[in-house]
Amino acid sequence: MKSFIDLDIIITKNDLSVQDKIVKMGVNFVYFSKEYLHYYAFLFQSPYVIPIKIENNEIGLTHSQSGFELFKKEVGEYLEHYQIEGAISQHVLHLWAYISGLAIIVSEEHTQFTSRAMIQEQVEDMLQIYTKDNAK
Repeated sequence: MKSFIDLDIIITKNDLSVQDKIVKMGVNFVYFSKEYLHYYAFLFQSPYVIPIKIENNEIGLTHSQSGFELFKKEVGEYLEHYQIEGAISQHVLHLWAYISGLAIIVSEEHTQFTSRAMIQEQVEDMLQIYTKDNAK
């Protein structure tokens, strides 16, 4: 499960920009959903899923050591770095929803699997679309 486990490596790599970290996390998540379909379904679509709580414009989990919390932290750093306005929870929810939706689409049996470069381009475009209008 290299593509999913690389999360810690991505986060600790100092040679990656804040944008590159989010893009790599998104691409790895999409690939994980395709390569490990049953494990993905167990982790994210079964009764054993750790629920994401959205309440009072805040988004989070009951367990703090999850990939989602790492993703949330990196989005916060990205927003701060590029001086992007708006509630972090709103940005996290939009980006998480897009990447999760893309993962579901790519993991479907009837979907012809696309190249890693195309997935990366989609995640980069999505990041730009969801944040460009909020930069100072």
